[in-house]
Amino acid sequence: MDVGLSPQRTSLAWQRTSLSIAAGACVMARLRFDHYPISTVVLCGLSLALSVWVFAVGRFRPAAQYDGRVTAAVAVAVGFLGVQELLALAWNS
Repeated sequence: MDVGLSPQRTSLAWQRTSLSIAAGACVMARLRFDHYPISTVVLCGLSLALSVWVFAVGRFRPAAQYDGRVTAAVAVAVGFLGVQELLALAWNS
C-alpha cells in the first residue's frame, strides 16, 4: 500500500492549525488585554501553550502515531479563546 504524501499533508495540517490558534490567541490578547488583563493572560497563555505543543507534535511525530490527545488539545485551546470572548461579552453587558 502506497501512502504517498499523506503523512506529510497531515503533519502540515496540524502545524497550520496550531499556527492559526496561536494567531487567534495573539489577536485576542491584543484586543482584550487593556480591559481584562488577568483572564486574558491566563486563557490566551494556555491557548498559546497548547498551540506550541500541537505544533511540536505535528512537526516531529509521524502521522501514523496521532491519537486523540492532539485533537483534544486543539479543542481545548479554541475553547479557552471562546471562554475569553464570552467573558468579555458578559462583562460588557
